[in-house]
Amino acid sequence: MRGQRAHKPTSLTLFESWRDVQEYARSQAGRDLLPAVMLIDNHGTDYLRELLARVSSEREADYVVSTIHRAKGLEWDRVKVTGDFRFRAEDDGRTTLADDEARLAYVAFTRARKLLDLSEVKADLLKVFEDAPVGLR
Repeated sequence: MRGQRAHKPTSLTLFESWRDVQEYARSQAGRDLLPAVMLIDNHGTDYLRELLARVSSEREADYVVSTIHRAKGLEWDRVKVTGDFRFRAEDDGRTTLADDEARLAYVAFTRARKLLDLSEVKADLLKVFEDAPVGLR
């Protein structure tokens, strides 16, 4: 934000300026950064530092909010998957998931030890399976 390249956090080291971070965060590829960028733009870095200082460790937390990429290799007793998948409506009317999205879904769905809540994606998932060729159902 001072016109210098950031060295921490590592997710920002590739950007020349804060404006580059803002533009990237508004793209499809950088959408996972958008909430943090908006928080910083609206409230400043000191506010974000104060929030982060109050965060419990994951082990002590009642809830953990995570991206699917961050959750790889981890498990929890209960997992709620939110509706952030890019389901596609094909020209023939079928609903599908691209291969990379299907792999992300697999990772998300296999993080739960006891209870998996798919309520936010249930309708779209059912549509994918209903529309799948018979041998893939």
